[in-house]
Amino acid sequence: MHRLRNRIHAVADHGHDRPDALWTGAYWTGPGRAWHSGLPLPAVSRQIVADSLAVIDAIAPTIEQLDREVHARAKPHPRVKVLTALPGVGEFTALVWHARSCSMSRPQAETASPGSPRSGAC
Repeated sequence: MHRLRNRIHAVADHGHDRPDALWTGAYWTGPGRAWHSGLPLPAVSRQIVADSLAVIDAIAPTIEQLDREVHARAKPHPRVKVLTALPGVGEFTALVWHARSCSMSRPQAETASPGSPRSGAC
């Protein structure tokens, strides 16, 4: 998804000013799409934007469903909440870390100190 969005940015930022200096919208949302459609783009650039938007539209529902599932799984874990407070750590990364730390802790649960990441409190 990021690669597609970056392609759209590359086309839009190549010699075209944003519609408004204060505009912070995304190029793939309604206002961004309307702005793009009015740009004097070469046919190849217009096709890159159209193809990228088509793929984004096709995979967006699946990604949204997966995001909801990750959020539902992350919500009950206090460790996930702590980890997502760190810059750059989202729910998915926090869940992976949580699962890895829990799987490493099981064989060592008896020897780990209480409250440590390997204490078996998974």
